[in-house]
Amino acid sequence: MSYLIFKNPGLISVLDLISMGDSDKRDDPEKIGKFDSGLKYALALLYRNGISIQIFSGMSRQYTIGATTLKDEYTNKLKEVLVINEDKRGVRDVIKYETGLSPQLGYNWELWMAFREIYSNCIDEDGVVSIENNIDPEDGTTIAIRIDDKVQEILDDWDRYFLNKDQQLLDSKNSIEIYENDNDDGYLRIYKQSIQVAKKEVSSLFNYQIPNCAIDERRLIVNFDGYISRITAALQKSENPKIIRDLCQFTGGNDYFESTLPFSSDYSWETFSDVWVEVVNKLYEDNSFNPSQELKEALASDGRLK
Repeated sequence: MSYLIFKNPGLISVLDLISMGDSDKRDDPEKIGKFDSGLKYALALLYRNGISIQIFSGMSRQYTIGATTLKDEYTNKLKEVLVINEDKRGVRDVIKYETGLSPQLGYNWELWMAFREIYSNCIDEDGVVSIENNIDPEDGTTIAIRIDDKVQEILDDWDRYFLNKDQQLLDSKNSIEIYENDNDDGYLRIYKQSIQVAKKEVSSLFNYQIPNCAIDERRLIVNFDGYISRITAALQKSENPKIIRDLCQFTGGNDYFESTLPFSSDYSWETFSDVWVEVVNKLYEDNSFNPSQELKEALASDGRLK
């Protein structure tokens, strides 16, 4: 039996499992888990999908997830809620904490988002992720998810949802990181702290990470269009010849996200880098120049270019 293991240095409290709405990371723009709700959504998603999760706080407390049905004797209304089972080392009886959280929490979330929430917390807390055959709790927090067929599907698509060390960083300008798009569907993806916060079903030459972008409680980017000018400026200041060649050879057909970007040389902060001049002049000489109309017009107004 194998487990997906998340380990963080801090100790998780039972209060983190039964309540939500107050986070000490709220004012940090580079953190993902600032709403104090993601772990609870994850627990509900995993529970209703029948996926086993064990949470260890240090080596003396273990938490598992169950459910119970509450009844209002006045109205006879019934409601199912999650239950957190606390098993203390050296104590025979298990303590059961009834939450106010329905197992249907996040009813329209996809299963992978449960892993996103746990992984986000792990990144925020400088934790580590691994796949192990055994659970070995240590000081800090250990979260163990048993790998079944549903979990394996998430792992198989892991690189679609999360950046990893194998995805090539091509350049970083204007606080925008530009990555090679090696996803098999070729769609545009935006990341924050290595977590996917936007996916657009449009082909894209590159994927982008925006470390300080604003996200909502669904962990999706707020006002993506507001970041387009920053992405464009990062591309114009790039000093990576591959980025420049791709933009100048493939955007002319309007098939890519980058084909629609508002390239311009009207402002000093949008000036093309010297590497652009060298690469563009060579492509023009080789008759390999096929940029988008916006890029072509911006380049044409730069006196250094042929």
